[in-house]
Amino acid sequence: MKNCRGGEWQFGAAILATLVFLYTGVATGAEVSSGAPSPQTEEEVPQKPPETPPTPAAFLPSSSLFWVTPYFPFISGTAGPSTGILAPYGNSMATDSLARGSQTHRLGPLGVTPYLEYDEIYRTNIYETSNDKKSDFVNTITDGIRFDLPIEGKHQLSFGYLGSAYLYSRYENQDHYDQNFNADAALNFNRMDMRFGSALRLATEEENAQIVSPRQYTRFTPYYSVGYKFADVWKIEGNYQFDDLSFTKNVNQIDNYTDNLMGWTLFYKFLPKTSAFLQYSVDWRTHPYYSINDNVTHNASLGLQWDPTAKITGSVKFGYNVADYDHDVPGRNNAPGGLAFSMQTIYKYSRDTNVSLVAQRSIQENSDFNNNGYTNTGFILTGNHIFDYFKVSSYAAFAYYNDNYVGSSFNPGTGTYQARIDNTISAGAGLSRPLTKWLRLRLDYLYNNRGSTLTGQSYNEHLVSLGAQASF
Repeated sequence: MKNCRGGEWQFGAAILATLVFLYTGVATGAEVSSGAPSPQTEEEVPQKPPETPPTPAAFLPSSSLFWVTPYFPFISGTAGPSTGILAPYGNSMATDSLARGSQTHRLGPLGVTPYLEYDEIYRTNIYETSNDKKSDFVNTITDGIRFDLPIEGKHQLSFGYLGSAYLYSRYENQDHYDQNFNADAALNFNRMDMRFGSALRLATEEENAQIVSPRQYTRFTPYYSVGYKFADVWKIEGNYQFDDLSFTKNVNQIDNYTDNLMGWTLFYKFLPKTSAFLQYSVDWRTHPYYSINDNVTHNASLGLQWDPTAKITGSVKFGYNVADYDHDVPGRNNAPGGLAFSMQTIYKYSRDTNVSLVAQRSIQENSDFNNNGYTNTGFILTGNHIFDYFKVSSYAAFAYYNDNYVGSSFNPGTGTYQARIDNTISAGAGLSRPLTKWLRLRLDYLYNNRGSTLTGQSYNEHLVSLGAQASF
């Protein structure tokens, strides 16, 4: 225990020293990079600095490259930063965007962006339990590299790798190393554009209240999108996304699934920077080891989209979705449906200040809970501000979401089956300051609190992270 307390005191002293430096170390300002992103064309892969608002790509699968938001968008459920070690990187329902690193080197036409990050995280409840909480310090090392190849000024190829090592000080059974690989292509012709690629994730879900031991898995997510513009103001687009989640051990394969998502969207630009759209999608999901959860989900919606150059960027849509399960199960709503909406917007108040809102209501599945279906309703609100005088970037975020499960679940506290409803609140804030054009310090705080009608599924946790990011 002495060693643990000593580590806590050292960690606290390091945080205090970093705070003092962040707000007083202006003398090196002449050598400091502002960290602002370079101008981008529409076909370029975003190169977001860690403090940019949580754009959809930070929370969504590779289908976020689609011209409009995916049909069943996944929000992270936490209010942490869009990048960095406290981002929803370990969430099996979120694929890291791989868009890390701020320094790109040119080898002829090829752009190379390396990335390296070290963080020390203090977690107050590593197993996310209702009681008997265990705290620990986690050393994390994240390494990555991205290659971008523009072609004829209007097409682009991108390849990337990102890995993260999680090393626990006391509970070494939680140690793991996650890897992401991606390949993407963006082709832009006179009236037609195409996006296609894939991400491969080799990772581990940590032990928690829902998972009795760490679970290794592979997730493969190829996608394809093609759009065609006609009559100057109309565009039609077709999208396809494949998603395969496979766990390594036989005992966990009951949660494997294969998902095929296909959709069509018709756009009409009625203002210079604003388009209306009509969208329909169908999603086939099969579970090879638990077929009673096989289902087809239909979604139809209307929405608006704003061009990236507008004061408000993003999209909003409202519609209706309904799922139809292949097998009727007593006590389960075998045809759940209802209002669906999705909003992913950024309001650019000024050069140094913006506000982002990610909100949704959709039907999802919990891969950690036998792929039980539920209706998710939630939002993440984030404010970002750069203090020019101090060369400090900051963010503050708040999230709330409700998960209402469609079937009854066994409650070990009462010994009966009952409806499961979870309500989660999350809040976070962070500061970051560059030391040089290739090295940046950051400090993040995150609080999560989940309340559940099922015994043992409620928890709360504080996370504090102090780290350094290098892109050289």
